[in-house]
This record gives sequence, C-alpha cells and structure tokens, in this order.
Amino acid sequence: MLKNPLFKWGKMEPNKGEVLLLRVEDWKFRDIVKHKLFYVPLSGNLLWVGTYNTRDYEDEKPSDPGYNHIEELVRENLLVPYEVKAHLSALRPTVKDNRPIIGAHPENSAIHIFNGFGSKGSSLIPYFARQLVSALWEEGEVMKEVRADRFWN
Repeated sequence: MLKNPLFKWGKMEPNKGEVLLLRVEDWKFRDIVKHKLFYVPLSGNLLWVGTYNTRDYEDEKPSDPGYNHIEELVRENLLVPYEVKAHLSALRPTVKDNRPIIGAHPENSAIHIFNGFGSKGSSLIPYFARQLVSALWEEGEVMKEVRADRFWN
C-alpha cells in the first residue's frame, strides 16, 4: 500500500514485527495461544512465537533487541524444551490511527482496500472479512470506525 499510488491517502505507518520459529517436541495445542506472547502451531513440531514490534527501526532485518525480548519471554513462560530454529522479521501494515482500512476507493468503487491490520490481523481479519463480504454482496455495512472514507470525508 505504501508504494501504490491508488492508496497514498491511507496514512500507513508500518512497524517492524519480529518472531522466533521454535521446534517444540511436546506442544499439545492446535489453536493459536496468546499469553504474553502469541504461539502459532505449524507443522512438524514448529511453533511461530512472537510479540516484539517497533515503529523505530533502521531496516527490516531481525534485531538483537527483538530476539532478546522474545527469547526471554519464551524462557519465562514456555515450560517445555525448545530449540530456536529461526529469527524472522517483517514490516506490518499499520495505520496512523491503529485501525484497519476497509472499503471502496474514493474515485473507483470497483477497487476496494482491506489492509492495515498490523499485529492484530489473525484475530481481526475473519471478523472484518465477513463485514466486507456483507457490504459487497448483501447490502450490509462495514463498521464506521474502519471504513476507508474516514480519510477523505
């Protein structure tokens, strides 16, 4: 969205998120668990674990402060043996007012935006996807607080 001229009005302010990929032999959960960290089970005893994010970053690469912060929380909270397999980072699509942007483009109603969920994407996207589908196909509405038109009305 930052590089797309159609959406330059979107007030995107990405932040850098970091995670650790762990191998955990004795992980019993199939669902995402959130307690001080988020734990996302993947295949082959792999676990995607993270919580670290910042808007103050020099580059998109994983950082020592990010690694140390996550690994310390893992050490304090994960009571089974684990092995760190990777330290990953990426820019998350966040918006200046910390709410996603959903809705039609102001000049072309055939183009829609569905972005800006940041670190809350896994929990918010299903809810707002239903709202957008309802708005497109069933004459429903997208919640006022996240509608794209808040940037030009």
